[in-house]
Amino acid sequence: MRKHKRQLRWLAFLAWITYVIYVQIYSFYIMEQDYDACNGGGLVAWVSAVILLYIMLFRLILPHIHHVRRLKRSICIRPFECCRVTCQYTLVRLATCAIVFVLIVMLTHQGRFVPSTHQCIALSGYFAIILIAYFLSVEPEKIDWRLVIKNLLIQIIIVYSMMIWTFGRVLLQCTAEKITVFFSFSKEAAAVVFSDQLPHMLAIELLCTLTLTGCYMHILYYLGILQSFFHKLGFILEMITGATAVEAICAALCTLCGGVEAAVVLEPYIVLLTMSELHTFIVSGFAFMTGVTLSLYMSLGIDQVNLMTANFATCSGVLALSKIVYPETDRSVTTYKDLKFLDRDEYNLVDAAVRGATAIIKVLVNVISGLIAMVSVVNMSNTFVGWVLENIGIPGMDIIGILSFISRPLIFLMGVEWQYSDKVARLFIIKTVKNENFAYRAFSKLQQTDPIPMREQAVTTALLYGYSNIAHIGVITALMTVLAPERRQDISITVMRAMFTSVLVNMLTASVIGALVTPHDLKLAQNVTNLNVSAHWTR
Repeated sequence: MRKHKRQLRWLAFLAWITYVIYVQIYSFYIMEQDYDACNGGGLVAWVSAVILLYIMLFRLILPHIHHVRRLKRSICIRPFECCRVTCQYTLVRLATCAIVFVLIVMLTHQGRFVPSTHQCIALSGYFAIILIAYFLSVEPEKIDWRLVIKNLLIQIIIVYSMMIWTFGRVLLQCTAEKITVFFSFSKEAAAVVFSDQLPHMLAIELLCTLTLTGCYMHILYYLGILQSFFHKLGFILEMITGATAVEAICAALCTLCGGVEAAVVLEPYIVLLTMSELHTFIVSGFAFMTGVTLSLYMSLGIDQVNLMTANFATCSGVLALSKIVYPETDRSVTTYKDLKFLDRDEYNLVDAAVRGATAIIKVLVNVISGLIAMVSVVNMSNTFVGWVLENIGIPGMDIIGILSFISRPLIFLMGVEWQYSDKVARLFIIKTVKNENFAYRAFSKLQQTDPIPMREQAVTTALLYGYSNIAHIGVITALMTVLAPERRQDISITVMRAMFTSVLVNMLTASVIGALVTPHDLKLAQNVTNLNVSAHWTR
């Protein structure tokens, strides 16, 4: 089969094209179904379009990119040089600023974007978080502001396209449904092994989802698909974000499957990371959640689109703030050009699947033991402080109560109205001190008894997103030291700073949502998501 690899690829490609054409004919002409981009023929068409774009980009365009660059250089060098010389004059700069100001005023008077008081407050909170990150920076003079600003702009675009743009919101809801379906396969397997009568246990769900992820990752690695995908993804992300390939791939993988799974997949590169890259790597593990926890909180009634927006917007936020707090000072060996993949000794697909599943067990044991240890310590400390305060005449107060009172003004700066800021602040501190599981369950109960407005719900969902809490320090430390015991000291030094950075990342995402989103936008977008995709296309 290796001798006829090229012919087999062409045969598979032609078979896929034939299948796609037949599905379109069967769905829309024979069965006369409505067009739905999330199911049936519509989903097949969208997936095929993405695959064709991928093939065109990496087989036809990028191999000849040097010709495009040469043409661009010859055509554009004179106009750009002219613009550079022209912009040196103060009058030209003032005129440009005046034009931008007039455009903003025109948009404002047209009613497309009329910032409310709370949006302006959220904008001030956004800059306050960046300023806090700057003060926490290890070497502020080494910050690459071009990389930071680029990723901050990407985050704003992601939030706008997913929460305000109607088609983006529909697409995001579709993605959330498919993630839930993917992880449901592991739940069916768990029902066979453990019995479907067992109550919900996070350890069992983690075991099932991590086993499924490890199994598929090893299969894709054995087939060579994962290496090819990472190599090309690293090139694209490094070009777009400005971060190194492994940093960008780690953030993208955390977005898709979670920090634990991303660390397992990128295990060979952890020992090669610089201190700045290791900091970004650990921040990614804190700031994101796994797919199983996403589906779990969706089942509690947390808005799917708000959760998925926080998930995708966190990716750029991690790359921006982590490079402010810990700028790069060393030469990286994990860029796109340096990216190499290790050979593994799996014999066939079955061997790869079994090895991927069994490799997860050691990681899972360390994750669960670290989580149990840190949650126990946090609960004991919280109870002790409550007992001490009760003895001096302050009953009902503990660490969570004290920190909630202190953080209330900061939550107000995220764009939350003052009358709801005490509730949101308490949820945020529960998540930071204890666990996001406690916070989301409390949030779900709050929505049933005393609901807060839609805009505050979106901000709160972003604030509670991620594993950025004290209890998860044990999980990250145990996980990383198992995967890279040579970096134990570096991990121990970096982990606390990374946890605080991840808290800032979640607050930054919440501020962006608070600054951009209005109740009117959320109602409009929610009405669209209640309709099917075909209704959106007929408008």
